[in-house]
Amino acid sequence: MPAYDVVILGSGFAGSLLGLLLRKQGLSVLVVDRASHPRFAIGESSTPAADFILESLCEEYGLTELRPLCRYGSWCRELPQVSRGLKRGFSYFHQRPLQPFSPGLHHENELLVAASPSDEVGDTHWYRADVDLHFARQFTIAGGELWEETQVESVHQIPAGWELSGIRNGAKVSIHAGFVVDGTGGDSALIRWLKLPSREESLRTHSRSIFGHFTGVPLWSDLLRSDGIDQSEYPYPCDQAALHHIIEGGWMWVLRFDNGITSLGWTLDTRTHPLPAGQSPAEEWARFLERYPAVARQIAGAQPAVPFSIDRPLVRTQRLQRLVGNVAGEGWALLPHTAGFIDPFYSTGIAHSLLGVERLARIIPMAIPKRIEALADYQRAVTREILLIDQLISLAYKTMGAASQLLHAASMLYFAGVTTFESRRRAGQGCEFLIADDPDYVRTVHELVEAFPETLKTEDDVNSWTHRAEFQVGPWNSVGLFRPLHRNMYWQTANEKLAAD
Repeated sequence: MPAYDVVILGSGFAGSLLGLLLRKQGLSVLVVDRASHPRFAIGESSTPAADFILESLCEEYGLTELRPLCRYGSWCRELPQVSRGLKRGFSYFHQRPLQPFSPGLHHENELLVAASPSDEVGDTHWYRADVDLHFARQFTIAGGELWEETQVESVHQIPAGWELSGIRNGAKVSIHAGFVVDGTGGDSALIRWLKLPSREESLRTHSRSIFGHFTGVPLWSDLLRSDGIDQSEYPYPCDQAALHHIIEGGWMWVLRFDNGITSLGWTLDTRTHPLPAGQSPAEEWARFLERYPAVARQIAGAQPAVPFSIDRPLVRTQRLQRLVGNVAGEGWALLPHTAGFIDPFYSTGIAHSLLGVERLARIIPMAIPKRIEALADYQRAVTREILLIDQLISLAYKTMGAASQLLHAASMLYFAGVTTFESRRRAGQGCEFLIADDPDYVRTVHELVEAFPETLKTEDDVNSWTHRAEFQVGPWNSVGLFRPLHRNMYWQTANEKLAAD
């Protein structure tokens, strides 16, 4: 029976990167995946926080082959074969049913938040088929073993570690592991085998998605230009971003890659938009385009780009939210995207996964007594972070379809948390993701979520909550959020990144 210090389930970028970092420390590592590369995946929008964590890992472990991925410019020059898209920030456009898009007199229905000052140091959208393959190759180049098309059927804890059994190339295989990590996401076999309890009922967000990859998606900026809408105050071309079309009880993401593919997805509050009985994903997709003609102008003519093993152009999910009661124990751990997931609205997934990789790469090689204590800390941190993300995103959904300034104010809570996280990291201060270990910030978010009125009857209701949010978030607002003079156009929210570059 082959034996390894660590077996990692799932060869997405997080599992492969963790395997690479453990190999750099001299451990024997096997990564097991039931599929093979390249393959379709979502979770594609990076952020300055993700860039910085990856950059830190590259410096700490000497990962020269991954460092170009930290900036759009270096990625294009040094790894042109790995597809990506330019992300300069977050773009939000509020759409009304059966109406053309209107920006408002002072950008009331628009919000653009820049995350980088130039294309060269811009963030990126990760075309996961190429990116995951690149990470997996770097793991094997470092001497790790990758078993693809391998189905793990059972995991048993034994006195000296774990015994995993499954099927590979049609034959039964058994593996011995000293430590097991699950990075497979929502369909986690380790969660089933360990019978880990669910905390899904504690989560506030209730959303589902319909998504796919497409070609032939025109630029939103071209459509705005054709309608005579002025874009001169935009801090960056609005399509070079995680572009959000906001609707009542949901939103659509539009993420563009340089290879001509665009990732599109509706994400919908299940209470406002329950799963329609007897309606196919394509029929539901078309129904939303009928209701929102401005969005339809951008994507109605797009053609599905059915990738790799996906045999249908649209994927529709049940409720996205999940959280496991136990995240780690002696001899095992879940990566953050396996431990839980909330929603892609703020593009938190890549950064949170990389932070989990950073932590486990330091914890797993520890001596057992110290490792047990560190894994308990890891569990507490990951759980706190997921619960904070849930609060922030559940608040955003409450605002969708209401006065646009409410969503803008709610989003400032997230931007205050993430920019403070980035600032503290750059200053060498240890902190949890989105400063989930800052009790004052977490309490402030909770109070603002609880104070959000269930019904907004007057403009005074809207202004009252918005002003309260601005006041309470003040201690973490170091980049000029909430300022009326910006008119919803934020040219720079990453001063530390500017200084570093």
